[in-house]
Amino acid sequence: MPPKKKQKTKKKITRKNKFWLKLKGTYEIDGIEENHLILKNDVERLIASVQQELEWDDRDMQIANWIDRGILNWSGEIQK
Repeated sequence: MPPKKKQKTKKKITRKNKFWLKLKGTYEIDGIEENHLILKNDVERLIASVQQELEWDDRDMQIANWIDRGILNWSGEIQK
């Protein structure tokens, strides 16, 4: 029998490490960077797209999906 391969385990982020990651600005929730200024601007652009002032692009679709899944709210803040 061939040897079994080791499965990669996801590194557990402790509460202390999570705090420092947030301070450094490198903490991500489900692939979402926690940069409120960028998220706020993206949500404002999405609102303009919904009002048909701008054309939809890939980023608008991604932000709309995050709002539908409940990850973001319409003010650009992360819900989780």
